[in-house]
Amino acid sequence: MKQLGICSTLLICLLTPLLTGAESAGSLYKKGRDAEAAQKYETAYEFFKEAYDKNPKDIRYRTSVERARFYAAAVKVHRGQLLREGGRLDEALAQFEAAAAIDPSMDIAQQEIRRTRQMIDQAKQQPTSPDNEQQSQGPISSLLQQAQGPVELQPISDVPITLKLTEDSRMIYETIGKLAGINVLFDPDYTSRRIRIELNGVSLQDALEIVAFESKTFWRPVTGNTIFIALDNPTKRKELEQNVIKTFYLSNVSQTTDLQDIVNTMRAVLQIDRVQQLASQNAVIVRGTPDQIALAEKLIDDIDKAKPEVVVDVAIMQVNRGHLRDLGITPPSSVTVALQGATTTTTTNNTNNTNNTNNNNNTTPTTSGLTFNTFKHLGSQSYSVTAPQATASFLFSDSDSKIIQNPQLRCVNSGKCTLKIGDRVPVATGSFGNPFQASSAAGNFSGLVNTQFQYIDVGVNVELTPTVHANREVTLKVSLDISSVTRSQDIGGITQPVIGQRKADEEIRLREGEINILGGILEDQDVKSWAGLPGLGNIPLFRYLFAKQHIDHSENEIVFVLIPHIVRMQEVTPLNRRAIDIGNGNTVAIRRNTVKPQAPAQQQAAPQPGVRQPVPQAMPPQFVQPPVQTPNVNPPQAAGVMNQPEGAPAANPAAANSDEEPSPNASAVPATVAAQQPGAQPPAAMPQGMPPPAMTQPPSTQPGAPAQAMQMPTAPGAAAPGPANAGTATVRLDPPIINQAAGTTAAVNVMLDSAAPVHDFSLELKYDANAMQLINVANGGYLSRDGQTATVVHRAEGGDVRASAIRAPGAPGVPGQGAVLTLVFLLNKPGDYSLTPISAVPKNANGLIQVNLAGQTTVKIVSAPHR
Repeated sequence: MKQLGICSTLLICLLTPLLTGAESAGSLYKKGRDAEAAQKYETAYEFFKEAYDKNPKDIRYRTSVERARFYAAAVKVHRGQLLREGGRLDEALAQFEAAAAIDPSMDIAQQEIRRTRQMIDQAKQQPTSPDNEQQSQGPISSLLQQAQGPVELQPISDVPITLKLTEDSRMIYETIGKLAGINVLFDPDYTSRRIRIELNGVSLQDALEIVAFESKTFWRPVTGNTIFIALDNPTKRKELEQNVIKTFYLSNVSQTTDLQDIVNTMRAVLQIDRVQQLASQNAVIVRGTPDQIALAEKLIDDIDKAKPEVVVDVAIMQVNRGHLRDLGITPPSSVTVALQGATTTTTTNNTNNTNNTNNNNNTTPTTSGLTFNTFKHLGSQSYSVTAPQATASFLFSDSDSKIIQNPQLRCVNSGKCTLKIGDRVPVATGSFGNPFQASSAAGNFSGLVNTQFQYIDVGVNVELTPTVHANREVTLKVSLDISSVTRSQDIGGITQPVIGQRKADEEIRLREGEINILGGILEDQDVKSWAGLPGLGNIPLFRYLFAKQHIDHSENEIVFVLIPHIVRMQEVTPLNRRAIDIGNGNTVAIRRNTVKPQAPAQQQAAPQPGVRQPVPQAMPPQFVQPPVQTPNVNPPQAAGVMNQPEGAPAANPAAANSDEEPSPNASAVPATVAAQQPGAQPPAAMPQGMPPPAMTQPPSTQPGAPAQAMQMPTAPGAAAPGPANAGTATVRLDPPIINQAAGTTAAVNVMLDSAAPVHDFSLELKYDANAMQLINVANGGYLSRDGQTATVVHRAEGGDVRASAIRAPGAPGVPGQGAVLTLVFLLNKPGDYSLTPISAVPKNANGLIQVNLAGQTTVKIVSAPHR
């Protein structure tokens, strides 16, 4: 007994680890199933993996591990993509590497790892030496890395100029080139001709385009500061124009015809002959001029859009009601009396075997037919009476059935989607056979017939073809079919089903979310009948004893309901709708918009009072540039030039008499260039319309010279105020009236006009805080027009805002006119409101400056339009 206990203890000790391991694996597997049901695929994968490691022979664990492996890796890849979009590259790389460790066969994880590492390397900005880069990438890859894109002309000044010339086109090109600081080269076959140019308020870029149009020439950039000019003809354009190649990868091509349509569009619209489609990669390879490639990219962006999608809720409601009642007694409706023949009875006794105890007498009645002798002996036994039974019916039946089917269909724009719910019923469509076909037995012929069947979809069949419009309406081409097998019918020895059908075909246009009842069908049948003895069955109250009443009332109602929901609209941007100038009918070229609209805060800097403006020495003898101070001249250099007396040599004669490219820090852009005929005296230039007399240039020393001038541009919507007296300043708000919709932002400039130099400026302003919200107060540019920094601080409480702008300590004050502050408001509540300046305090080294407040700004906020 003691030995048995010891053996039992040893057996328990040996089996306990095995049982514990089995329970642990099962518990982990159950936890993995729970995590998978909660869509926590990473946790589920870990549990399944541990369970599989403990018991690799269980096929359930292995299948669960393989299933969860893909989902866990996909979740990490998605998380890594979100982190990378947020700029957290290191964390994103860790997620991608974890996904690759979970599922090494996932190619997307490897691709994201490579892409993220490249982004990290680019962010570090540690370029390698050309030799090391060439050794690591190879000569071909190094050549591709060094290949540059299309050459673009560097940005040149967009200050409007006035240009009046009557010269050879070569001379005009060279003049504009010197003004813009670019080199001008001419084709050896170029033939110059004399043209007359009078341009007012155009930029240098526009001047080049106008001269090219007038002289029938074209120019192309060779480097960032060099252009090449040639005659405009197809031969020269084909010979000289740049050619670039680019591959476009399309994202929303679902059919081969879509790719072909894009290629045909580029060939027809942009005159691109060298274009090749690659259907296997959904890509298009294009070779053409830079303008053609840019327009091709715009066209592809316009066309390669995700198709709109719509989800249609289809509700099919069918209601059947039935009422049946049978009440009454149905008496026999007929009695049959018939003559019958004489009946003879024959008795047979079995006496062949005397020992047989089962000897019985057999009696057999025999009825003979009617004869004339029968009529002599007619009696009651000669007649037979047949009467049917009377039936009493007490039956009541009331049925009510309701069938509701609510499927959802998601369809792309102009795509057909189909839903079929039900059975496929075979229906014989024909039969054929060869009666002379020999059977398996020699000499015999078979008359078998082969029957053909066609399967018909019975049940609920829905077909939709949606068209999504830009105003969020949907046109639906609908076909709804509800059918069922009602009964069977024997046709030619073959039982054929009889199919009841209710079908509706319509084309309708609905708003998004609009409920539409389509094809409502109502059947109402009422049957009432009496069956019984005539006369007695018509007696009131007693009729139910001699007749039966049958009532059958049935109703069948079917309603189709359609509700469209747009889940994706076509994304059309303002650039897609924008019209672009692409040249003439023979040449495709993009016209660049060089003159950028100035913000209200960006006012032109006024010249220093009483200071002469520099006259460039690099101009041809017959040109005189009017004095104007350009904003991009460094203050120390400008001061050194402007203080020179008239007629003194330039501060840098070598630079003034040289044709070399000007320095980037110095401005070579004039405001006005006037040219007279050869031999005429050069005109004197004097800007007109400058605010105070002290801020204009002295008149020219040559008597009788015509004045050529240029009006400085002002901010849009700002009226140029009159000059302020010395020691006083005028403060006003611009614009005086704001009329915008709620939900938009409005900018208000605080305009300052001061003859005295201003060093710092303070403002207090009142507004309705319930209707407007102050977003920002920015520097308007008045106090930093000479390159000095200006610090802007503000504080807003309720409807009161206090703002200050201060120049750097030690910096001199700035006189003139312009926007000193720019306030940006968010318009919230419709109504009429006002922005009222309470006080404005400009200061300089001498103290306060007297201020005249010119009024307030009226703000009209209208309700935002409904989309």
